[in-house]
Amino acid sequence: MEDLTRESFWQQWSKILKTDVKLSLVKELVHFENFSSKEVVLIAETDYRTYFKELCRYDLSMESKHLMIFNDASAIN
Repeated sequence: MEDLTRESFWQQWSKILKTDVKLSLVKELVHFENFSSKEVVLIAETDYRTYFKELCRYDLSMESKHLMIFNDASAIN
């Protein structure tokens, strides 16, 4: 984050969203005793792409509106 400038902000935005989503998922899942730490990390690594859509109650089979919060988080590999 030390490299974050006005010019680089939008280039870094996707990484910021990705990290935020993964941390949110871990925070939610850590309370479930039936998931191991390894499973929590695996779920966070795979489900971050659809987290915001699910949070907003979008049907994942439908195309969502072109919003930055959906597109940037789901476009990251």
